[in-house]
Amino acid sequence: MKGRETSLILREATDPRDRLVALSFDDGPSVWTETILDALRDHGARATFFVVGRSIAGREGTLRRAFREGHEIGNHTTTHPNLSRKRAWSVRRELSATNSLISRTLGVAPRLFRPPYMAYTDTTLRVAGAQGLRWTVLDSERVSPKDFRMEDPEAIAEEVVASIRPGAVVDLHDGRPPGEQSTATLPSRQPTADAVPLILERLGASGYRFVTVSELFELSS
Repeated sequence: MKGRETSLILREATDPRDRLVALSFDDGPSVWTETILDALRDHGARATFFVVGRSIAGREGTLRRAFREGHEIGNHTTTHPNLSRKRAWSVRRELSATNSLISRTLGVAPRLFRPPYMAYTDTTLRVAGAQGLRWTVLDSERVSPKDFRMEDPEAIAEEVVASIRPGAVVDLHDGRPPGEQSTATLPSRQPTADAVPLILERLGASGYRFVTVSELFELSS
Protein backbone atom coordinates (compact mmCIF):
# COMPACT_ATOMS: atom_id res chain seq x y z
CA MET A 1 0.00 0.00 0.00
CA LYS A 2 1.37 3.39 -0.93
CA GLY A 3 1.59 5.96 1.84
CA ARG A 4 0.32 9.51 1.64
CA GLU A 5 1.83 12.72 2.97
CA THR A 6 -0.34 12.77 6.08
CA SER A 7 -3.12 10.74 7.64
CA LEU A 8 -6.47 12.53 7.52
CA ILE A 9 -8.57 13.02 10.66
CA LEU A 10 -12.05 11.51 10.83
CA ARG A 11 -14.37 12.21 13.76
CA GLU A 12 -17.99 12.39 12.62
CA ALA A 13 -19.79 12.12 9.31
CA THR A 14 -20.67 15.62 8.13
CA ASP A 15 -23.59 14.44 5.98
CA PRO A 16 -25.10 11.60 8.03
CA ARG A 17 -27.41 9.34 6.07
CA ASP A 18 -30.07 6.86 7.08
CA ARG A 19 -29.30 7.03 10.81
CA LEU A 20 -25.93 5.34 10.45
CA VAL A 21 -23.52 5.02 13.36
CA ALA A 22 -20.06 3.46 13.67
CA LEU A 23 -19.33 1.51 16.83
CA SER A 24 -15.60 1.13 17.42
CA PHE A 25 -13.64 -0.84 19.98
CA ASP A 26 -10.11 -0.26 21.27
CA ASP A 27 -7.35 -2.28 22.96
CA GLY A 28 -8.23 -5.84 21.90
CA PRO A 29 -8.34 -8.53 20.87
CA SER A 30 -9.07 -9.96 24.30
CA VAL A 31 -11.12 -12.50 26.20
CA TRP A 32 -14.09 -10.12 25.96
CA THR A 33 -13.95 -9.62 22.18
CA GLU A 34 -15.68 -12.90 21.34
CA THR A 35 -18.75 -11.94 23.41
CA ILE A 36 -18.95 -8.62 21.59
CA LEU A 37 -18.62 -10.39 18.23
CA ASP A 38 -21.49 -12.68 19.20
CA ALA A 39 -23.72 -9.68 19.93
CA LEU A 40 -22.77 -7.94 16.69
CA ARG A 41 -23.48 -11.13 14.73
CA ASP A 42 -26.85 -11.63 16.39
CA HIS A 43 -27.92 -8.09 15.47
CA GLY A 44 -26.49 -8.06 11.94
CA ALA A 45 -24.18 -5.19 12.92
CA ARG A 46 -20.69 -4.30 11.76
CA ALA A 47 -18.06 -2.44 13.77
CA THR A 48 -14.43 -1.34 13.66
CA PHE A 49 -11.79 -2.79 15.99
CA PHE A 50 -8.60 -0.85 16.69
CA VAL A 51 -6.20 -3.51 17.88
CA VAL A 52 -3.01 -3.34 19.96
CA GLY A 53 -0.14 -5.32 18.48
CA ARG A 54 0.91 -6.94 21.75
CA SER A 55 -2.64 -8.19 22.29
CA ILE A 56 -2.75 -10.17 19.04
CA ALA A 57 -0.50 -13.09 19.99
CA GLY A 58 -2.64 -16.04 21.02
CA ARG A 59 -5.82 -14.36 19.78
CA GLU A 60 -5.20 -14.49 16.06
CA GLY A 61 -8.35 -16.60 15.70
CA THR A 62 -10.45 -13.88 17.28
CA LEU A 63 -8.97 -11.30 14.92
CA ARG A 64 -9.62 -13.52 11.93
CA ARG A 65 -13.19 -14.10 13.05
CA ALA A 66 -13.83 -10.37 13.34
CA PHE A 67 -12.47 -9.78 9.85
CA ARG A 68 -14.31 -12.77 8.38
CA GLU A 69 -17.62 -11.53 9.80
CA GLY A 70 -17.28 -8.17 8.07
CA HIS A 71 -15.76 -6.00 10.76
CA GLU A 72 -12.97 -3.55 10.04
CA ILE A 73 -9.55 -3.80 11.68
CA GLY A 74 -7.45 -0.73 12.47
CA ASN A 75 -4.06 -0.03 14.03
CA HIS A 76 -3.98 1.11 17.69
CA THR A 77 -0.16 0.89 18.04
CA THR A 78 1.92 -1.95 19.46
CA THR A 79 2.29 -1.00 23.14
CA HIS A 80 -0.40 1.71 23.61
CA PRO A 81 1.83 4.73 24.36
CA ASN A 82 0.91 8.40 24.23
CA LEU A 83 2.20 9.18 20.73
CA SER A 84 2.14 12.93 21.28
CA ARG A 85 5.20 12.40 23.50
CA LYS A 86 7.08 10.23 21.01
CA ARG A 87 9.58 11.11 18.31
CA ALA A 88 8.99 10.15 14.71
CA TRP A 89 11.16 7.01 14.82
CA SER A 90 9.27 5.72 17.86
CA VAL A 91 5.87 6.39 16.29
CA ARG A 92 7.04 4.62 13.14
CA ARG A 93 8.11 1.56 15.13
CA GLU A 94 4.79 1.41 16.99
CA LEU A 95 2.73 1.57 13.81
CA SER A 96 4.93 -0.54 11.56
CA ALA A 97 5.06 -3.50 13.93
CA THR A 98 1.28 -3.67 14.29
CA ASN A 99 0.75 -3.16 10.57
CA SER A 100 2.94 -6.23 10.02
CA LEU A 101 1.09 -8.30 12.63
CA ILE A 102 -2.29 -7.45 11.14
CA SER A 103 -1.07 -8.14 7.61
CA ARG A 104 0.37 -11.52 8.58
CA THR A 105 -2.79 -12.51 10.42
CA LEU A 106 -5.40 -11.30 7.93
CA GLY A 107 -3.54 -11.04 4.64
CA VAL A 108 -4.45 -7.36 4.26
CA ALA A 109 -2.90 -4.20 5.65
CA PRO A 110 -4.97 -1.78 7.74
CA ARG A 111 -5.92 1.65 6.44
CA LEU A 112 -7.24 3.10 9.67
CA PHE A 113 -5.39 4.24 12.77
CA ARG A 114 -6.50 5.45 16.18
CA PRO A 115 -3.93 7.01 18.52
CA PRO A 116 -4.12 5.86 22.15
CA TYR A 117 -5.77 8.49 24.37
CA MET A 118 -6.73 10.29 21.14
CA ALA A 119 -3.34 12.01 21.52
CA TYR A 120 -1.36 12.96 18.42
CA THR A 121 0.78 15.64 16.78
CA ASP A 122 1.44 16.67 13.20
CA THR A 123 4.41 14.30 13.30
CA THR A 124 2.10 11.44 14.30
CA LEU A 125 -0.13 12.11 11.31
CA ARG A 126 2.80 12.36 8.89
CA VAL A 127 4.28 9.07 10.07
CA ALA A 128 0.91 7.33 9.98
CA GLY A 129 0.33 8.50 6.44
CA ALA A 130 3.76 7.27 5.36
CA GLN A 131 2.90 3.87 6.88
CA GLY A 132 -0.16 3.57 4.65
CA LEU A 133 -2.61 4.49 7.42
CA ARG A 134 -4.68 6.86 5.37
CA TRP A 135 -7.18 7.90 8.02
CA THR A 136 -6.78 8.69 11.73
CA VAL A 137 -10.08 7.96 13.46
CA LEU A 138 -11.08 9.80 16.62
CA ASP A 139 -14.41 9.59 18.42
CA SER A 140 -17.38 11.91 18.24
CA GLU A 141 -17.42 14.39 21.08
CA ARG A 142 -19.99 13.84 23.83
CA VAL A 143 -21.02 10.46 22.39
CA SER A 144 -18.44 8.03 23.74
CA PRO A 145 -18.60 7.04 27.43
CA LYS A 146 -15.56 6.29 29.55
CA ASP A 147 -16.67 2.67 29.64
CA PHE A 148 -13.31 1.51 30.99
CA ARG A 149 -14.24 3.24 34.26
CA MET A 150 -17.85 2.05 34.44
CA GLU A 151 -19.00 -1.09 36.24
CA ASP A 152 -22.66 -1.02 35.19
CA PRO A 153 -23.54 -2.20 31.66
CA GLU A 154 -26.86 -0.39 31.90
CA ALA A 155 -25.12 2.91 32.62
CA ILE A 156 -22.78 2.42 29.62
CA ALA A 157 -25.70 1.69 27.33
CA GLU A 158 -27.76 4.60 28.66
CA GLU A 159 -24.93 7.06 28.07
CA VAL A 160 -24.44 5.94 24.47
CA VAL A 161 -28.15 5.91 23.67
CA ALA A 162 -28.80 9.30 25.30
CA SER A 163 -26.04 11.06 23.37
CA ILE A 164 -26.12 9.27 20.01
CA ARG A 165 -26.70 11.10 16.76
CA PRO A 166 -26.54 10.04 13.10
CA GLY A 167 -23.00 9.97 11.73
CA ALA A 168 -21.36 9.48 15.12
CA VAL A 169 -18.28 7.38 15.85
CA VAL A 170 -18.67 5.70 19.25
CA ASP A 171 -15.52 4.65 21.08
CA LEU A 172 -15.80 1.62 23.40
CA HIS A 173 -13.16 -0.76 24.73
CA ASP A 174 -13.02 -4.54 24.27
CA GLY A 175 -9.61 -4.98 25.91
CA ARG A 176 -7.00 -3.51 28.22
CA PRO A 177 -3.66 -2.09 27.10
CA PRO A 178 -0.84 -4.60 27.65
CA GLY A 179 0.73 -4.28 31.08
CA GLU A 180 -1.74 -1.64 32.20
CA GLN A 181 -1.59 -1.12 35.97
CA SER A 182 -3.57 2.10 36.23
CA THR A 183 -6.14 2.27 39.00
CA ALA A 184 -8.09 4.74 36.85
CA THR A 185 -9.49 1.88 34.77
CA LEU A 186 -11.31 -1.30 35.70
CA PRO A 187 -9.55 -4.67 35.43
CA SER A 188 -12.37 -6.11 33.30
CA ARG A 189 -14.16 -5.09 30.12
CA GLN A 190 -17.08 -7.41 30.84
CA PRO A 191 -19.38 -4.43 31.58
CA THR A 192 -18.75 -3.17 28.06
CA ALA A 193 -19.32 -6.62 26.57
CA ASP A 194 -22.64 -6.82 28.45
CA ALA A 195 -23.61 -3.30 27.35
CA VAL A 196 -23.15 -3.94 23.63
CA PRO A 197 -26.35 -5.98 23.09
CA LEU A 198 -28.30 -3.33 25.03
CA ILE A 199 -26.90 -0.61 22.78
CA LEU A 200 -27.65 -2.60 19.65
CA GLU A 201 -31.21 -3.39 20.72
CA ARG A 202 -32.12 0.13 21.76
CA LEU A 203 -30.54 2.01 18.90
CA GLY A 204 -31.75 -0.60 16.43
CA ALA A 205 -35.30 -0.06 17.69
CA SER A 206 -34.84 3.65 16.92
CA GLY A 207 -33.89 2.92 13.34
CA TYR A 208 -30.10 3.10 13.61
CA ARG A 209 -27.87 0.88 11.51
CA PHE A 210 -24.38 -0.11 12.54
CA VAL A 211 -21.60 0.14 9.97
CA THR A 212 -17.82 0.24 9.84
CA VAL A 213 -15.93 3.52 9.86
CA SER A 214 -15.11 3.10 6.17
CA GLU A 215 -18.78 2.56 5.36
CA LEU A 216 -19.87 5.55 7.45
CA PHE A 217 -17.46 7.91 5.68
CA GLU A 218 -17.67 6.14 2.31
CA LEU A 219 -13.91 5.79 2.17
CA SER A 220 -12.33 4.67 -1.06
CA SER A 221 -9.95 1.70 -1.11
